[in-house]
Amino acid sequence: MKTQSKVKKPKKQKSAIHGANGKPECEDIALFAYYLWEQQGRTHGHDVDDWLEAESQLDEVRSRESAPV
Repeated sequence: MKTQSKVKKPKKQKSAIHGANGKPECEDIALFAYYLWEQQGRTHGHDVDDWLEAESQLDEVRSRESAPV
């Protein structure tokens, strides 16, 4: 007796840096903010600025990815 394997429908793909809601994931923002902090010489006191800059740049990437070609 042969068994048929069920074919699963592919899930909606999401960007590598954005969650299902289209917003950057917190982990991705944190990682990119850390990268910015390192690039700026690891100066302390700019954590909120680094976070907001990382979020902004990741949103910009999302906008470019979703723009019609």
